[in-house]
Amino acid sequence: MLKDYPVNIQRDIQHKYNLLLQEINISRDPADNNIIDKAFAILLSDIPAEKDLTGKYTIITTLETALIVVKEIGLGTVSVIRYSVL
Repeated sequence: MLKDYPVNIQRDIQHKYNLLLQEINISRDPADNNIIDKAFAILLSDIPAEKDLTGKYTIITTLETALIVVKEIGLGTVSVIRYSVL
């Protein structure tokens, strides 16, 4: 859950999620909004508030990778959801 993270990390998570939505928005079907929100909720509930080997919270790393998948590789909503949730 988002509340398990420190306040500054909560803001960072929300910011990265909003960036991801903006990047996906270019090619996203409006019907995908609900699916993306559900996937984000699953991601928040499944990933513990722990740091990875780099010292970043795991969810931050996951969102950053999803941004790369969208921005640089050009994959769409399904790929982002599939990567993030799996």
